[in-house]
This record gives sequence, C-alpha cells and structure tokens, in this order.
Amino acid sequence: MPIDNEAHVKFFRDRLSAIASFEDADGACDECANREKAGSFSPRLESLSLPEFADDQGTDVTKLEIQIDRDCNGACLICGPWNSSTWEKYKAKTEAKINGTPIQEVTDTYSATQEQIKKLRRIISLDQARSVLFLGGEPLRNDHHMTLLKDVAHPELMVLNYTTNGSCRPDPELLEFWKQFKKVTITFSIDGVGEHFDYLRWPLQWHQVESNIRYLFEYNQANVTIVRASYTTTPLSLYYHDRYQAAFEQFAESVGHVDRRVNPWFERPWQPRGKTPMALSAVPPALAELIRERYGPDHSITKLLEPFDPAKHEEFKRYIAWHDSHRNTSWQETFPEMIPFYS
Repeated sequence: MPIDNEAHVKFFRDRLSAIASFEDADGACDECANREKAGSFSPRLESLSLPEFADDQGTDVTKLEIQIDRDCNGACLICGPWNSSTWEKYKAKTEAKINGTPIQEVTDTYSATQEQIKKLRRIISLDQARSVLFLGGEPLRNDHHMTLLKDVAHPELMVLNYTTNGSCRPDPELLEFWKQFKKVTITFSIDGVGEHFDYLRWPLQWHQVESNIRYLFEYNQANVTIVRASYTTTPLSLYYHDRYQAAFEQFAESVGHVDRRVNPWFERPWQPRGKTPMALSAVPPALAELIRERYGPDHSITKLLEPFDPAKHEEFKRYIAWHDSHRNTSWQETFPEMIPFYS
C-alpha cells in the first residue's frame, strides 16, 4: 500500500526536493554541504545516487530510514540524553548527586517506541519497501524492529540495514528471524579501538564489541553481511587514525581469507554532528599542523579539520574534565599524546 494521504505525499516530496537542491540547508544539511565543499563524501550524494531516490511520481515507500527509539546502553561523549536512555539516566543521577536531590524519573522508552510504531503503521505500509535502515538508540538491544517487520508481506524481497554500537550480540531467535529476508547488512559504530573506544563510548567495552564482530563474521550466515563502520572522530582521537587502521588490519588478517573480505572500519571518518562540545573546531593550531604532517593535505582525516575556535577549545576542555570527574575516567591517561594540547 502506498502513502495515500496527500499531505504526507507532499511533505515527503518537498523534503526530497530540498535535499536534492540543497536549498535552505541548515542543521544536519550543513554538515553534508561542508563535507562536499572540502571534497569529502557525503550521505546526501551517496543517497541521491540510489535508484530509490529517483524523482518518479510513485508513492510507494521503497526505502526507509527509521529511528523509533532512544533505548541505548551507551553514554558516548559525542551523544547526549536526546538519543540515549543510558545518557538520560546518567544525567539524572549525576545532577541528583551534585544538587543533593532525589533522582528524577526518566522517560519510559518502551511505551514511547510502541506509540511510534503505531504511528508509523498509520502513515505508511512496508509491503513495497525493499530497503529498511534501523538507527538507534541501539536497535539490537530490543525487539522493536522485529515487531515492526513481523507482518511484512514479502520479506524475501527486503534488505535490512542496522547501525549498531556492537555491544549486543544477536541471539539465535534474531538470527533465525533474519533468514527470511533477502539480505541483512550491519554497520558498527566504532570511533576507536581498545581503551580509546572504552573512553569515547563509555560505559561500553571494546573487548565485548570486538568479540561480537568476530562472532557474526565467523557465524557466516549466508544473508548477513558486515559492512563498513560508522566512524566519528573527536578532538582527542583524530590524531590516532593510523593506530585504529592498523588494529583493523590486524583483526581482518585474523578472521578473513581470500573468499571473505572484511570491510574497512575506518574508511570514512565523520566529524561530530550537531552543536556539540566535541566539535573539531576545538583542535588547536599546533595539533592541526601535526595532523597535516602525519597524514598529508589530501587525506580524509586532514579534510575534517575545521577553523580553530578558542571558545570551543575551552568548552571542550571543561566538558571532558567534567565527565572524567563523574565517570572515573582520565583523558590524560587514555590519550597521553594529547596532554600538551588540552591541558
């Protein structure tokens, strides 16, 4: 069943037209615009190259990206309570501790998600969908995606895509559920390795994520594919890109062979999104110069560098110091080479 409400059809068409033409780009659109000006890839150009985005006159939903909940077990420094239930609980707990007040009740994400699913079903049908992307929160932490997909008429024609933080290993029930679909692709959000990952994606643990990636790769279900990672850089981690790449190559060598290529984790770096204290404009000129010398002017890491903003630099230092004091972490111990630049 297509989208049959004229208002909804007009909304989606107007939105697609704005994205295609880049008129009135703001917010998240600014990020694609800036990346394209720097000569980097952008999700906008990648999406517009797909046949699903062709400007035909049909009203069937064939490709859908969906974020239906904030249920997440991470409180990553690049994120916040607007996108993670664990972040919301952490914020409530620390504020209560600081103010000496009771911990405030946090949002019931389960009920909110069920309402979102009902709302989505009222607007569209997935019967003609050929590709569905689930974002988080952490989409593999619960079965909401299975609830949404259980009544799809022709799962054998549908490709499922998940962006996951890697902390939740798919159980046998989910692996069996996936078998009815044409293909399942999994993108892991990996912003570093080892103790760098542990710090940036607190309280998640790298050893657990690496184990889950290895499990899926070695499980070797025919229709399940691990694609490239979603890799967000930060003022602390930008310098260490080559270290992360070396760790990936070591992992790939340990699990891959000629017939089973391991897709790169750190091929497409991204800057922190939105208005965040982790903005790359916090990188001081001396560190930016070291990064240029280390990677060269045409490297994707170098192209992410932004004009230095002293105010953002000070905001960033306050931000990581504050969270270190409440998380029992230490950026100095985790990123010792960065001490001269952020002390």
